[in-house]
Amino acid sequence: MIPSMPIKKSQKVLSEKCAQKQGVPPPLPVVKPTKRSKIGKSHPYPLLTPLERPPKTNKISLTP
Repeated sequence: MIPSMPIKKSQKVLSEKCAQKQGVPPPLPVVKPTKRSKIGKSHPYPLLTPLERPPKTNKISLTP
């Protein structure tokens, strides 16, 4: 009970200090998912991979 109290206090102070000093932890996780969805939707990479795969398989089937 006694050691748990100071740990909780230090954790609260640390989290508050980190959030106030850095101010990056909250926006970081929010920016990551948005970037992922944007890259997958706007970038043509996902469309290029499946389009390039069929021609590759066709070439392989034509060689043998």
